[in-house]
Amino acid sequence: MSIIMPNVYSIIDRDDVEEIFKETIIVPSGRLEAFENKKQELEEAFKDFKGSSMEGILYIDKLYPNEAIVKSSCEEAHKQASGFIKKVYLPKVESGELLEEQAKKIFKYFDAAAYAHDIAKTTFRLEIIYDMVKLNEFDDEREMRFLKAHPIISFYLLRNIAPFKQLHYIILFHEEFYESHKAFYERTGMDVDFSNMGPVERFVNDELRKHGIVDEMTEISGDNIPLGARLMAIPDAHSSMIRRQKTEEQIIKALTEEEKEKPTEDGRYKRKEFDSKLVRIYLAMERKSA
Repeated sequence: MSIIMPNVYSIIDRDDVEEIFKETIIVPSGRLEAFENKKQELEEAFKDFKGSSMEGILYIDKLYPNEAIVKSSCEEAHKQASGFIKKVYLPKVESGELLEEQAKKIFKYFDAAAYAHDIAKTTFRLEIIYDMVKLNEFDDEREMRFLKAHPIISFYLLRNIAPFKQLHYIILFHEEFYESHKAFYERTGMDVDFSNMGPVERFVNDELRKHGIVDEMTEISGDNIPLGARLMAIPDAHSSMIRRQKTEEQIIKALTEEEKEKPTEDGRYKRKEFDSKLVRIYLAMERKSA
């Protein structure tokens, strides 16, 4: 069943964040306190923001006053993303499909989201931020769940901060899987399970299951994922691979998701994450700038 985005917000955009963290995300010790401290810090930093204009929104030092590693990571993602968004939207302006003023507003929104999308990582354990702990080496399953839920945590940190209220759709959905449940089954012969879901899709299904609504799996995929989030996913992944010193060949393989055509060692398949049409545009842009 494909879910309509307003229904997602009715499930996820609630005020009982502490209960959500305890019951659904299962927050490890000390993380809720770190979350509350960062939330208060952001509210204080942006309390004097006036008006609805996006001018002056890129206050990256206000977002990350003491978190150089996360700040650097988001700056790298922004660098990869800023040219990409223009590559996708400028043809729409040239064709008359989009007004120039509308495009400028979209660029400003996307700029801000690129800087802010991983704000949740400021609440992680330092060794995770520094990439000292690999995902399969966590000593606490709750840390893994907390890390995987970082788009949701970023959403909760920023949803009431004035400059970022209109950016939630990019921040919240930028790590959902593009491949639909049907396409995954047709390709692999397997049903999508919780291990092959993006953070929001997993969260929504977890909540529905807890309340006894389990007739069929709820799906967030394909063009049902907002375009801004689909755009953000690609440079975000690219910047992460640059930080981990991946080769150009490894980066291309990861973005085109060639390896996912084959099963893993345990015979399972991984669901495809990216919109292949956007990947082709992105890689063509990268080759041109190289």
